[in-house]
Amino acid sequence: MDEVFADKIDSIAVAIILSTIAYSSGGHAQDWSAALAVFIGFRYTQCTARLASLEPLKSSESNALLVSKEFVWALTFYLLGSYPLVFGAGTFLTYPFWRRRLFGLVRPIFFGQNQDATPKVLSHRV
Repeated sequence: MDEVFADKIDSIAVAIILSTIAYSSGGHAQDWSAALAVFIGFRYTQCTARLASLEPLKSSESNALLVSKEFVWALTFYLLGSYPLVFGAGTFLTYPFWRRRLFGLVRPIFFGQNQDATPKVLSHRV
């Protein structure tokens, strides 16, 4: 499985969850608008996560700001009763962690390993 395919799987899962939350929150225009905003933000986060993996730069200040920002947004959205946005804040906050975990679980099924341990997509060709 390549990164683009994995991004599509992640996007479908997030879209389903956001739609469920928006519908069960009342299905008002603000719920659907919030869900759409979160989904677009999630797609942006996917792109930036891929770019960050190409140029890994550990920054504790940046990580602390990200955690603080998403926590405050989640609290604000919870107090406003906008549950799709609460989910969105939690998704953005935890995306790098659950994405690594997902790849850890999926990689043995979809990827072969060559001798230098670089993942390669299994081909249907013989």
